[in-house]
Amino acid sequence: MAAYNFSIVHLSIFFCYTISLVSFVYGGGFSVDLIHRDSPLSPFYSSTDKASDRAESAICRSIERCSHFSKKKPSSEKSSNKLGNITSTVVPGVVGDYLMLLAVGTPALPLLAVADTGSDIIWFQCTPCDVCFPQTISAIFAPENSSTYENIPCATKECDALSSVSNVVPCDGNACKYNASYGDGSISIGNFARETLTFQSTEGTESVISVSNMAFGCGHNNTGIFSALGAGLVGLDAGPFSLVSQLGSIIDNKFSYCLVNVNANTTASKLTFGSNPKLVDGSKVVSTPIIFKENQSFYYLTLEAISVGDIRVPFNTSASSNNEVLLEKGNIVIDSGSTVTSLPADFYAAFEAEMKKAITVNPVIDPNTSLRLCYPGDSDPSSVPAVTAHFTDADIVLNPLNLFKLNGDNDELFACLAFLPTDDVAIYGNIVQNNFIVEYDLVNKLVSFMSTDCRMP
Repeated sequence: MAAYNFSIVHLSIFFCYTISLVSFVYGGGFSVDLIHRDSPLSPFYSSTDKASDRAESAICRSIERCSHFSKKKPSSEKSSNKLGNITSTVVPGVVGDYLMLLAVGTPALPLLAVADTGSDIIWFQCTPCDVCFPQTISAIFAPENSSTYENIPCATKECDALSSVSNVVPCDGNACKYNASYGDGSISIGNFARETLTFQSTEGTESVISVSNMAFGCGHNNTGIFSALGAGLVGLDAGPFSLVSQLGSIIDNKFSYCLVNVNANTTASKLTFGSNPKLVDGSKVVSTPIIFKENQSFYYLTLEAISVGDIRVPFNTSASSNNEVLLEKGNIVIDSGSTVTSLPADFYAAFEAEMKKAITVNPVIDPNTSLRLCYPGDSDPSSVPAVTAHFTDADIVLNPLNLFKLNGDNDELFACLAFLPTDDVAIYGNIVQNNFIVEYDLVNKLVSFMSTDCRMP
């Protein structure tokens, strides 16, 4: 697959078929490319950046995600968010790790946006800008130039429902308002509106998919540390105004993704809306319940234990042998936007201790990373023990690429355990999800996993 040329010209060519938009009547679903921000396919990528710097930025983004899910707001852009005793400073584009192409309006304006399973709204920068961050690879969306744009009035069910996902009164005069805020202190504020969204499908019979009357945030005040290379965010959680929820029964209330390892840098990951046909072989699929918590739309799962070889490390390491301490349901968020997996400090310590016992190679210190347990990058992979994540009704067997993040530069490489302790929300990150089809079924409230090679079509 050739690398994307992320220019305004290229984005326009990418959606050249949108001159004659098609209606969204496609029962088989559709797929789009997901581009990891650290892949050479991404406009964020620079060949002059050190690999160790990219790795540490990914870890910092994961730390910030803990604040996002706990809804904690730092007092300033430089304030601390802690994962165990690690303190991070915020980094540009902290909202998520994966980007997707889509277009908004009529005529369709191609945009690049963050795809985020931890966000509940779709928003893009809009003119006129009260405050906008620089947007370099596409024009900022101008509502007055689109024949399908419509502000949502205050006296509507949409505006009433917005109050459940917004932290401000969603009305100003006759225009419904939204406020999207993030753990790093960034915000997007503007009009809540309806518009046509268009996608370039990589599978299925329709090459271009157009969806009308989609509710989204038209951001006129966007402040914080958003990157100039993106235009906004596409929320994929279970909130009423995420892309998934708005597509709803049209996609059977299902979506899935298959994330390639970031080191497989010539292949994009896939995001599929609708049933994934590759999951028809039930013998290879395991499923675990989604736990939805009150006033939250994140995807919580129940992680019961992690096995290192034959040693089972329970999530509640303080539980007594007679189970006096019951396991909390929904104790970990599954998230495509976090690189590393964050575990409660005592659970992490017990898991790390078992990994040290099982791996015969002596650990080393990588001075370039906050990750705790590292080994020489040329260590024998056969020394890594079998590791299984035990969710309710689903055992996920992890391979070494799911467990370790390669770090360092050509002169010295390290393989570091891609887990960290947290005193905040536990998160099942995207490295442990690499090379799995992960499907979310919002009707049956299940997340399903099937091991595969995500580089394969």
